[in-house]
Amino acid sequence: VGIHLSCFAKTSLCPHISDLQWFARGVGLMGTMGNKGGVMLSMKVHATTVAIVNSHLAAGNTKAARRNQDYCELASVLPRSNRTTSTPSTLATRVSLGTPCPTTPTAQTGGAGTDVTSELGLWEHDIAFWIGDLNYRLDVPYDFVMDRVKAKQYSKLLVHDQLIKEKATGSAFV
Repeated sequence: VGIHLSCFAKTSLCPHISDLQWFARGVGLMGTMGNKGGVMLSMKVHATTVAIVNSHLAAGNTKAARRNQDYCELASVLPRSNRTTSTPSTLATRVSLGTPCPTTPTAQTGGAGTDVTSELGLWEHDIAFWIGDLNYRLDVPYDFVMDRVKAKQYSKLLVHDQLIKEKATGSAFV
């Protein structure tokens, strides 16, 4: 998957970050082809579990159903696929300014009862963020959009927003 996610923390917070795990999943042909998919970082900050997902969903004005399918697949499989466990110091060394995080213990995969976040589904984390190129569109012609923008009638555009519609029907991001 050609998607990147960077997460930065204050040096003073680093000793309180543990159980860092990365997951990646393609949603192209057979889950391996194309540039669509997602990556997820799962971690524990103090006693709070946090998940951050960055995704690139299907493009095109008529592809809302495919975007919903991509979302559902990623939300269900990301925490279960292609896991990599790291220490905060490994990740922090990529930062060129400041002091790298000191090495703190992190759970390794495979140990029963030792890996807190790996057993959590995405929405089982205490906090979850989903960001990225979701590709949801406005279901109206370009000229209609531009006329409303020029008139500063932004609320009239919201009723045509695909993501708002899909959330309202319970198809994605609910």
